[in-house]
Amino acid sequence: MTRTTAAVRSSETEKIVASIYDAALEPQRWTAAMGLVAGAIAADSSFFFSTHSDVDPKAVVHMFNHAPEMPEEFGRFWHSQDPWALAAQRRGLMKQETLVVGSELVAPGELRRTAFYNEFSRQHDIHSMVGTVLFDGHDTDAMPFTNLVWHRRPGVDDFSFSQRDRLRPLLPHFRRALRVQRRIGWLADQRSHEAFSAMHIASIVLDRAGAVLQHNAAGAGFLATLPPDCFRFGRLRALGTRCAPSVAEALGLARRGTPARIKALLPNDPPQVISASLLRVPEGSAHGPPVVGAGECFLLLVELPRAGGREVAQSVATLFQLSPAEVRVLGGLLDGRTPAGIGEESGSAISTVRSQISSLLAKTGCASQSELLVLLRGMRL
Repeated sequence: MTRTTAAVRSSETEKIVASIYDAALEPQRWTAAMGLVAGAIAADSSFFFSTHSDVDPKAVVHMFNHAPEMPEEFGRFWHSQDPWALAAQRRGLMKQETLVVGSELVAPGELRRTAFYNEFSRQHDIHSMVGTVLFDGHDTDAMPFTNLVWHRRPGVDDFSFSQRDRLRPLLPHFRRALRVQRRIGWLADQRSHEAFSAMHIASIVLDRAGAVLQHNAAGAGFLATLPPDCFRFGRLRALGTRCAPSVAEALGLARRGTPARIKALLPNDPPQVISASLLRVPEGSAHGPPVVGAGECFLLLVELPRAGGREVAQSVATLFQLSPAEVRVLGGLLDGRTPAGIGEESGSAISTVRSQISSLLAKTGCASQSELLVLLRGMRL
């Protein structure tokens, strides 16, 4: 691999990792994240699901380039006939950290003789696969069994082992993002509103005309800072002095089922650029905000500007159950200070700081200090 090729691949990987953490905060974006991964390994489609369980009573299903009826057909019957899964179970490969290519499990000729292939797989352009178990459902993990696979259509070569290996470094990010998504709770109740406030994300619920129906504490603060021509008589028109697209245009996109990404300029000193996402909340959705009698609703998530590493560290303290000392250490790391510098500033021995860093890594599930910083920056915090 040339140096230029390696640089391009590194940039592509960073984009994929960022999209995975974006999806943790906004689950509708899982399809886009899975599509980026599919592009990196030349897959045609992807399927990502968890089982029904006491931990998560409703199975999570996200897809890229599959028909809407596919997961229902798979869950109703064909999951019990899946020759790849059955072979993985027999060989003890249906577990975390295992990433397999379908032809390793079942020879192509044998696969084509199965009812699964002829009555289900071919109907959905599934000819070959590479997949993994993200969570195996053990109680100690507190996550339901979760499977993630990528597919190729008939007439295309099977996945190579190098493509399989390219997926491997992405798996910890998928697992971590799902844990983050679960902790946030996706606005299922009031605690989720508080989580968004702690993460410095303004959560605002609008009707189809842009009238504000509900907001969290960060949303109230954000609305109070807007110029009068942006927010007047309870109706939101723009997110700053310059806003593209406008709120009305973004609502038009969201009504047609397309989440809108908004950029705006806040008239601060100095001026600051902010980003926001607007998406439609399905009526009767268990994940929608509790607005009684509001009819069609839209959720606006505004990523507010931050002051520095300490504020970022404080925002994730609840998410990862960090102690005050760990928050101080994390803030120092995010601001670029060394363990020695953090110890000198706080009056702590460097051995104490290193112990607190080890605790941070354990609580966030990171293997190294650099991975911890990538995690937080990838989450766009």
